[in-house]
Amino acid sequence: MNKQNDTLKEVNEIYADSLNFMENSVNEQLKISKELNEILKNGAFKGNIDEITDLKDEIKGLREELTKLNEKNDITLGSLLKDSAKNQYMKMANAITNLSDKTVNSLTNLYVSMKNSLSEKITTAEKSIIEAKIKVVKSLSDSMAAFLKTQTKKLENCIKKLETLSNDIEKDEQKAETTKEEKPKEKTRAKKVEKKTAPKMKSSTTKKKSVIKELDKNKKKVAKEVKTKAKTIKKDKQMEM
Repeated sequence: MNKQNDTLKEVNEIYADSLNFMENSVNEQLKISKELNEILKNGAFKGNIDEITDLKDEIKGLREELTKLNEKNDITLGSLLKDSAKNQYMKMANAITNLSDKTVNSLTNLYVSMKNSLSEKITTAEKSIIEAKIKVVKSLSDSMAAFLKTQTKKLENCIKKLETLSNDIEKDEQKAETTKEEKPKEKTRAKKVEKKTAPKMKSSTTKKKSVIKELDKNKKKVAKEVKTKAKTIKKDKQMEM
């Protein structure tokens, strides 16, 4: 049970860390997009704002799902084997991976919009602001690359641990089920032996009765023969007299 709890705790922490990082990145992207959209007033960053806002909503939804997953008290050794429990963890891992891709894409799209704005007719002050924001985006990009590289490895290791744990539990469950099935078989076998033995006892009793009957019959026969012989002897004695 401790091994299971440690594995699930580790997975949940990695999921939470991933969501926190993506949320911070998205918030920073949204802040930059809104600032530039307000400064340039040409609607060049409206598409970026819509894209990033959708990402914020997606992160919020995933965070709620993760909270529900953490609050579940029925994820035990047995339930982890069930597709419903295991698939929820795998589904969350895939969702976070997809979210990472979308966050990288939104960052790339923001950079493209900023670069395009530099080629348009803007003031020197506006150009300086965009160039400064490009440095921020580059910093976000570098930190995200480093984070995803480390986090992806952690996530893969946790998924492997989940699979290993699930397989171990399945083996234990099968072993317990086999033991459970063997006990009724032993009882059935014992009953069969008992049934087989019962007729023998009956046969033995019948045989015993037959022997007694036969002995009684022989006894009567012997008694009759003795009586007949006695009569014969008596008759023979009388004739002799």
